[in-house]
Amino acid sequence: MISTDRPNETPAARPVLGIAAKTLHAARTAKKAIFSNPDAALAAKSLRYTLQRAAAGLLFDPARPISEQIYRVTGCHRDRKGEKVGLYRAIDGSDSRITGVVTCGSVWHCPVCAAKVTEARRIELQAALVWHQQNGGEAYLMTLTHPHTFDMRLADQLEKQADARQRFKNCRTFKRVMAKYGRLGSVCSLETTYGVNGHHPHTHDLIFAQPGLMNDPRAIAELRAEWIRILIKVGLGDSDKSNDMHAHAFDLAGGNFAAEYIAKFGREPFWSEAHELTKSHAKIGQRTLNGKTHFTPFQLLQWYLNEKDDEERAKLAGAFIEYAEAFQGKRMLSWSPGLKEKLHVEELTDEEIAADESPKVEEEGCGDLDKDQWGLILSRNARGELLTVLARNGREGVDALLYDLEHNRRPTHRGASDSHRAWATKLDYYSYPKKAA
Repeated sequence: MISTDRPNETPAARPVLGIAAKTLHAARTAKKAIFSNPDAALAAKSLRYTLQRAAAGLLFDPARPISEQIYRVTGCHRDRKGEKVGLYRAIDGSDSRITGVVTCGSVWHCPVCAAKVTEARRIELQAALVWHQQNGGEAYLMTLTHPHTFDMRLADQLEKQADARQRFKNCRTFKRVMAKYGRLGSVCSLETTYGVNGHHPHTHDLIFAQPGLMNDPRAIAELRAEWIRILIKVGLGDSDKSNDMHAHAFDLAGGNFAAEYIAKFGREPFWSEAHELTKSHAKIGQRTLNGKTHFTPFQLLQWYLNEKDDEERAKLAGAFIEYAEAFQGKRMLSWSPGLKEKLHVEELTDEEIAADESPKVEEEGCGDLDKDQWGLILSRNARGELLTVLARNGREGVDALLYDLEHNRRPTHRGASDSHRAWATKLDYYSYPKKAA
């Protein structure tokens, strides 16, 4: 196993923003061990559909016709492209899928599409990194963040953050250091978490350059100082927080840490822990947060679904809606112009990846569902259950499920107009300053 002690790097260059110190090999081994259990993978997929339904309900606008909804997740994997919904299962019973449904391709709003898109992006990044390293290059992971408090609007943070990053990339210090170490370009990943201080947007830049930067503590210190200066200038920090910003606002890691970031890219922490879904629900459902705990937006959705207190649930709904509105139209990954061509990466949009219906494993067709049968699945909110029984029992299991839904279960959803959004209007969540959750 590769050492993670990094003896040649300065203490200030070590990761301080939650980047796990594991090897790429270890990450792959853990993933293989967990998903060798098909029940865990199917449970994770079912959970994604549950969370997608919650997101669609929160973001549905009843004042707009279905065809004019702002957020495409409201019809994702619900609206049919034609008359039939196709059913397919892996021969070994490990997976299943449906075809003939509309996909939104949103990595921000849709857990189902996000899982598919981010996995494809992870493979792209991994291939780019391998090619770059095989040709003598080095990749560095630069994390940029800023101080934040609960009363800061997420949209304002994103606007100032984008301004700060542009200034930083255009400053003389950054250009000089990057030129010295032969920067080809970078891939910027925009992310956010939610905790006691509210929304916390931040970026990770995977910089493709030449070796040596991690052994240049002066250059790293100059980059850190310049980022902090710019944060103060754009209003995302002040001199009173200088020590905290020096400790946490800028991080640069090299070597294995870039590979490890790619290995876990886009993975929700509890997708890979589906065998402990009950425990995961309990953990995420806690109302008391501590300063070291941050939740991803989809974890926030799960917390919302499990919350029993109406006032707390309204706050969580409002927090997710604020996130969804602020990130609408944003790009998750931004590649430097020409970098994909230099690293031999194919150009594909998120929507193209999400809409791809080609099989990933050896599979068999299990017929299809007509309009009424698909409506039955939707009205009982049983898409995740459908995929589970389809994988395990094929068409026989699907027919048994349809009979059970029709004869033994009452409708729980009216379709897209069945909205959760009312929860967010119970409290004036958007009045600032907000009270901490």
